[in-house]
Amino acid sequence: MGVQVFAKVPADARLVVGEHFVQPDETTVRLDLTGRLEFTGPTVKDLTADLILGAGRMTVERGYLRASPSAETDEGGGHFAGWRFEGDRIEEVARAFPVLGQWFLGLSGAFTGRVELEFGSTLRRARAAVDLSRTAFALGKGFSKPAGQEATLEVEVARDPSRREQGQVVTATAKLPGCAVKVRGSLRSADGGMFAQVGEALMELEITDAQRLAESFPLLARGFGKGRLTGTARGDISARWAGSTVQFETNWRAGELEWVPDGQPGRSKKPGVPLRLTGYGELTGLGEGTMTAELSADVELAGSRAWVRLLPAVTFASGGGSSPPKMSLEGLEGQLTAEVAVDQALRQLLPELDDFCRKHGVSGSVRVGASGRIGEGKTQVSLTVDGEQLVVENIGTFHAKLPGAEEVRFGPFGKPRGVPATVAIR
Repeated sequence: MGVQVFAKVPADARLVVGEHFVQPDETTVRLDLTGRLEFTGPTVKDLTADLILGAGRMTVERGYLRASPSAETDEGGGHFAGWRFEGDRIEEVARAFPVLGQWFLGLSGAFTGRVELEFGSTLRRARAAVDLSRTAFALGKGFSKPAGQEATLEVEVARDPSRREQGQVVTATAKLPGCAVKVRGSLRSADGGMFAQVGEALMELEITDAQRLAESFPLLARGFGKGRLTGTARGDISARWAGSTVQFETNWRAGELEWVPDGQPGRSKKPGVPLRLTGYGELTGLGEGTMTAELSADVELAGSRAWVRLLPAVTFASGGGSSPPKMSLEGLEGQLTAEVAVDQALRQLLPELDDFCRKHGVSGSVRVGASGRIGEGKTQVSLTVDGEQLVVENIGTFHAKLPGAEEVRFGPFGKPRGVPATVAIR
């Protein structure tokens, strides 16, 4: 049996559906719906829906629903549904949906996508994909994408067959200008509720063109200053949570990134110079009255390496109404261990250091250790600098003049490698 529904709201009318849909002024709105219903399934086939606003259009096509009476049990079949969708001149459509304007600034162009569902008594699998390569939009000031640059997203949520309790496996892949992202995670709800109390996730990021990525993320570009970021990088972030405890790890490899500043002198990094970051964190009591954390990071740049560990304690107090909770730092402990190699890579990154090293002939390495504690109205800090492996060819020259004698010049003085030189502050 064929089904057809047509509706039209003329341009001189005003259709408003709560805060979700507001018909733009002097714009005709039309909805066309067609499909076929078969009772021997039951099945809905060839479902097509067109929403037309002026020159803009959103279309759902090839929609279907195949129902199975035995799908309500795990042993039975399943209900299946799916459809394709596309939009054209979506800037015209977005005018009628205020929420789109709030989330996506400058939304325009076209997109395509598809949705597939399988369910019985509960959702078994949901899969969606959208191609935004012909779409232009911005997310606040942090992300901007022009039309014509690749942008795709695929997401799948499926019941986890390996667990007896309520659980889902989520996978997602995204391609954006200059990078590709993969996410996989599992979520489990002990009481069968909507929100997961236990879960784990892994996100992998591959930067294939840092210059294009920086162009899409203005905040990233401004963070590096004036210059050009190019090259590739790779990293991942994993997380595990159970109740109010969260653990995460991250690993990044960015040795092939290159930063070339505009003008000289400027901070720079050459491709092939090792740059690695490893981080770990554990948050306990998240969302409760007091949260404690253990945060650590290990950074390596060429021959230099630094390790830092922080142990903050934070209390949360209600902000009242819909305001976010107020946070206050109750205590903080920290440790820093570093071996700083005065090599070419560090001097290119810190041109101020390069000038000093050239003037005094500085090379070698320095070891630094620091620790501190803040809390209970007290602050404790200790610092140790070990320069035994540091070389300074020209510390300086000293002059002295005695009464009735000519001026005497001492120096230049230097410090060779292997001579102990330590500074300790406590």
